[in-house]
Amino acid sequence: MKPYVLKFHQIDEINQLLVGGKGKNLGECSKINGTLVPPGFCVTTEAYKEALQAQAPFLALLQQLNSQTTSNLSMIREISMAIRALIEATPIPTNITEEISQALLDFDANEAFAVRSSATAEDLLTASFAGQHDTYLNIIGKSELFLHIKKCWASLFTERAIIYRIQNNFDHSKVYLSVIIQKMVFPQASGILFTADPITANRKSISIDASFGLGEALVSGLVSADAYKVQENKITEKIIATKKIAIYGLTDGGTETRQIDSIKQTEQTLTDEQILKLAKLGRKIETHFGKPQDIEWCLVNNDFYIVQSRPITTLFPIPEVSDQENHVYVSVAHQQMMTDAMKPLGLSFYLMTTPASMYPAGGRLFVDITQSLSSPATREIMVNSLGASDPLMKNALETIVDRENFIKMQTDANSNKPTAAPVKLANRNVPEPSVVSELITKNQASLEKLKQTIQTKSGTELLNFIAEDLQELKNVLFNPTSVDAIMAGMDASAWLNEHINKWLAEKNVADTLSESAPNNITSQMGLELLDVADAIRPNPEVINYLEHTTDIHFLDNLNTLAGGKEARKAIETYLKKYGMRCPGEIDLTKTRWIENPTALIPLILSNIKNFEPHASKKKFEQGEAAARNKQQEILERLKQLPDGEQKAAETREKIAILRHFIGYREYPKYGMINRYFIYKQALLKTAEQLVQNNIIKEQEDIYFLYFEELQEVVQTNKVDYDLIYKRKTDFASYEKLTPPRIITSDGEIISGKYHRGDIPEKALIGLPVSSGIIEGRARVILDIEHADLEPGDILVTAFTDPSWTPTFVSIKGLITEVGGLMTHGAVIAREYGLPAVVGVENATKLIKDGERIRVNGTEGYVEIL
Repeated sequence: MKPYVLKFHQIDEINQLLVGGKGKNLGECSKINGTLVPPGFCVTTEAYKEALQAQAPFLALLQQLNSQTTSNLSMIREISMAIRALIEATPIPTNITEEISQALLDFDANEAFAVRSSATAEDLLTASFAGQHDTYLNIIGKSELFLHIKKCWASLFTERAIIYRIQNNFDHSKVYLSVIIQKMVFPQASGILFTADPITANRKSISIDASFGLGEALVSGLVSADAYKVQENKITEKIIATKKIAIYGLTDGGTETRQIDSIKQTEQTLTDEQILKLAKLGRKIETHFGKPQDIEWCLVNNDFYIVQSRPITTLFPIPEVSDQENHVYVSVAHQQMMTDAMKPLGLSFYLMTTPASMYPAGGRLFVDITQSLSSPATREIMVNSLGASDPLMKNALETIVDRENFIKMQTDANSNKPTAAPVKLANRNVPEPSVVSELITKNQASLEKLKQTIQTKSGTELLNFIAEDLQELKNVLFNPTSVDAIMAGMDASAWLNEHINKWLAEKNVADTLSESAPNNITSQMGLELLDVADAIRPNPEVINYLEHTTDIHFLDNLNTLAGGKEARKAIETYLKKYGMRCPGEIDLTKTRWIENPTALIPLILSNIKNFEPHASKKKFEQGEAAARNKQQEILERLKQLPDGEQKAAETREKIAILRHFIGYREYPKYGMINRYFIYKQALLKTAEQLVQNNIIKEQEDIYFLYFEELQEVVQTNKVDYDLIYKRKTDFASYEKLTPPRIITSDGEIISGKYHRGDIPEKALIGLPVSSGIIEGRARVILDIEHADLEPGDILVTAFTDPSWTPTFVSIKGLITEVGGLMTHGAVIAREYGLPAVVGVENATKLIKDGERIRVNGTEGYVEIL
């Protein structure tokens, strides 16, 4: 029989599930040499189950609760009250009370206790549940203890705890609660210690909050606390708060809030010596757990007692390198406009595709730029090149460079990294316009050959073949002629913006000149979905079906409807060309449109509702006309200037280069995603065979293996399932993290800032990437599958990749949280003539859905009207 009571020293890996996260960690802390933990025991989850899980009314209420979502607040409140009342009215079984009474014999008869909740879904690596369950202090007497044990059980079903579990996908019926009974200590001071700075995430900086009396005043927000920072055994910062009240224990039980003497209110809570002593203890506890910790402490007679330690769940992991030197890492996610976490197999393919040296961390990739920053010859190039597309990155890097002693700065004489002067725009090779169609034809031929050849491969032979074919993908992506074609368009854009602004005082003229440029496969994708809408629009029976279906195989059912065959053909033709695309498409493991075509239904229906027939042709022609008229206007104005004919001739040449090449920039990625999907289809067939052979449990398990690991599994028919399970758990935690633009080897996240003085007060500042000013309704959308857009709406989202392009035909402006001048959203916004501002920090939180806003895509800011 499992125990109802476990003393702290009895808690180990075998029985830790019986005491919840908080109880497990207290048991661990009590075993750390030199660490004081007030003695106590845990009433285990077996006691909770014994007391409640045979109760039919309790189980019925649990069943009701499991069907709720966070939108059903009134029902959640009603069920919460019913469950808590039921628990508090339920007697604790005698066999449990007897075991608790036996444990109490270790303490004095009138001992005061803290009674704390400790749930099995608490203080985990993926979710802390901090503050979700109740604590009761200074409880005296056995009957009061039993009453407060039930109150702790009931706190598992407060509204806040229920909603937190729903948000974190925990099943209410599979979360149990242990209760910690711990000897009460009456501290002079108490507080919280973070072994990594919770604001900057710097692992070398300890952060301490301290206030007088019991810590509940601080945790509940009743008082301000002193804040101390310690780094390498030195106090680096002290903020002394005015502490007007404190909570203290009463002699006969319970607590009271007292006013602090005015003289003492501004005293430093801890002495410098105590601060350093506590910091040292924090590092010892962190070392024991092997992860940064959030520690609750009490000061009693100059001794520190630990009453809780939990992992800090909000820290972004640090890229791992073998040396102990300081490093600076830049986010690949922000360059690629895909800040979602990637699964290991997806990371593998991207790592094998790129020539750059990258490090995975938190499901994202980072490039180590330390060496480039350490040399004066390359530092400016690195900072300016990254800053050209993302000013926040530039500002963050300048912050690091300005710090003394973080990076070992080299002189030009001892720098071992060869450098080259940046290539001037005028000197770069501009290929013949015909190379674009040649490159596209070669890419298509290469894909057709791959499709044919890969069909004959399986097992180990398939994995080896893919590894070899990735070299062909690199040849396509980094073909010098292809790179020259892309750079020709970008250079022409930069030249036009610079010179026309200088000559005519007009900013970002290339934005209009780029509209409806030829050979842009991504903008074509958006327009061609309008053609799909045209094929469906005349058929109300098909429209009605699409409005109500959630069937992933809905295409099979269209044939039975009037106009269904034509609709199916239009959608399938579109999927044949673009079905390998999806949000986050650089992650090979993501579900593609062709795998789940229901993702396109809201976009098709939106096009039917918002556009007239033949809108695709009209929009493209409007863009061509806007570009043509802007060219004519600029050339005429230039001719009026001194040396006007010469200026106009140069400008006409640059416009021709821009129009020939700027659209091609999107094509290499389209080819890469095509190739990825061919690989994926073949790998899923191999995964299916592994499932049939009972090597893995489901096909998607291969997504949690790196490519080399998958090769080994296929070769040996053996897999480490514990590794797959851990990777799935890690991925669930990574999905909740926001990747930083810049992170150091200390784990410090450096956030850049925009500096522009002529921006309206309270405006949200970003990077201007597509000119114009537009007002409209903000539509804050994080999931393309639920995009409900109308003409005139302004799309506000975290980032866009090519899969978002079909939404661009409906909107009048774009705001994203990440991005740069030449990233997807910017390129397509210019192509469609949409004012756009990217890199607006926390835009999806600061802008509310439905608010009226103004986007200034010329100056780079957003106003909430």
